[in-house]
Amino acid sequence: MDIAYDMTLRDIVEKHGIDALDLKVADVAVLAEARRRRRADGLEDTMTLTEFYEKAYKPEVSDAKTLAEDTYRQRERALKYWVEVTGNPALCDIDKQTMINFVREMRAKTHYGIPLSPATIKKHCAALMSILSYAGPKTEKNRDAKELIPMPSAFPPIRVYLNPTVKTPSKEEVEAVVKATEVAVFPKLPDISAPDWWRCAYLFLALTGARKGDLLGMKWGHVRQWEGMWCVVIPAEVEKTGVEKVIPLSTAAQDVLRQMPRGRPDDHIFQ
Repeated sequence: MDIAYDMTLRDIVEKHGIDALDLKVADVAVLAEARRRRRADGLEDTMTLTEFYEKAYKPEVSDAKTLAEDTYRQRERALKYWVEVTGNPALCDIDKQTMINFVREMRAKTHYGIPLSPATIKKHCAALMSILSYAGPKTEKNRDAKELIPMPSAFPPIRVYLNPTVKTPSKEEVEAVVKATEVAVFPKLPDISAPDWWRCAYLFLALTGARKGDLLGMKWGHVRQWEGMWCVVIPAEVEKTGVEKVIPLSTAAQDVLRQMPRGRPDDHIFQ
């Protein structure tokens, strides 16, 4: 049955007859949301990236700024690759894993028999991210965002579980935060579930006292023995202070790292 988001119950009855109301609960819920989801500017999160480009980005950004012809071609070339590689999913279905898969497939592409260079792939990704940023949630860097790409919280914010007047969380507070990770839905990674990723991240921070920046910057090559003890040794050149940082690893912290998908020495542990 042809039922669209912008149809009301009256529209459906007029088009398909009164028997069309014998629908599943899920279908009724879709219809009930139809009017609420409708936007005055005609944009919806069910649009594809190419549809959004033609309807919003091109007239409001590209045309308005009178971009150079080469820039036009670059963005539209990137969109052609996007459609070819991803199948052009709806904006609401695009996530980090979509981009990871796109880059992986682009590395296998050739132009006149020659593989695309990393610089070329990076240019295509930059063009696509420019369009996605305009469609995505509003941020400090992107004040023109259309807020079409949903970014739900992975789970309730940490402050719900912590006492803001105490610098170091208690064991019970840490356990509450870890428990909350059970409902996490992001990040969507191939080798570890979102709840397990967040659980390992929070446990590692709690067990080591590391900062968030340390966590996200750690690579497998940084994990090694230092003076007879297993540690994360962050090189001076990547430290803001310019001084090598050593984070000792207890047995429990080592167990947490063992639960993360093992990568090459230059791969980030938590990215």
